[in-house]
Amino acid sequence: MRKRRPHVLAVLAAIFTLVVTAAPPAAAAPVPWNMAPCVLPRFDDAYMNVAWVVMAGSATECDPQVADSGFRLATYFEDQPVGISEGYNVRLFPPDAQGPTGTNPRSTRDFAAAVLRPENPGEYGVCLLAGANERKLCARVEVWIGGDGAFHAGAKETSVNDPLVTKPVQMGIYEGEVRPPGEPWGICGTCY
Repeated sequence: MRKRRPHVLAVLAAIFTLVVTAAPPAAAAPVPWNMAPCVLPRFDDAYMNVAWVVMAGSATECDPQVADSGFRLATYFEDQPVGISEGYNVRLFPPDAQGPTGTNPRSTRDFAAAVLRPENPGEYGVCLLAGANERKLCARVEVWIGGDGAFHAGAKETSVNDPLVTKPVQMGIYEGEVRPPGEPWGICGTCY
């Protein structure tokens, strides 16, 4: 007696049906937050981390304070008409330092944010935004290729009215992540 084997086409059809009808992975939900009306920012420096230029610094919330508040960093390219502020470059102040009446002590948020994945040496602008997406502090970031053949970076504070940064900004959605997408360029292990 001959055993019956499932027909190859029937098996492939079943696999295809499973693949096509499977639900796509869920995208992360936007995280609600408010732009802090007032911050006192500081940039420390810019440095390379794997393939990312990382801007390090801190911001202290000042009055008036609002709940769930934070700030964002924007990057400006000389040859682009708008700056870019990715969602992963939003930083929130610690929630335990915020109150519904805004009367809690001021809180400070240290940060290191992946602001640029350079393809070429050059100068780029980086600004910390707060209030009504206002530039509160800006820097010119220089990227160069060192004697080791790798990119290197450094930053120097500049005016919030520097022509490099006086552009509208395209805002990304904050999903609670402070690191850029990983592959194929590597995750920013020093971002926080």
